[in-house]
Amino acid sequence: MAMTNAALALWFVDLIARRFVSGHKRLLVLLLLMLTPAYQFHAQRFNANAVLLAVWPLATYCFLRAFETRAPLWAVAAGLTAALAM
Repeated sequence: MAMTNAALALWFVDLIARRFVSGHKRLLVLLLLMLTPAYQFHAQRFNANAVLLAVWPLATYCFLRAFETRAPLWAVAAGLTAALAM
């Protein structure tokens, strides 16, 4: 379950990265992120901090979508995910 959460977090980071970089740079973003201990060693123990590993990238993605589209639905999603992340 813990590694599934880390994989979900990497997928959310990929959603963010594909908005700004393309091609091999997207893969490089994920590979460099995999070098950090939070996505490898600390993610193996499922605790309260590990849950936030996936929630913060999701909140960031929702904020970016709300900022780009100015849609109320994305603004509500950004607020809810930011509240969940805290």
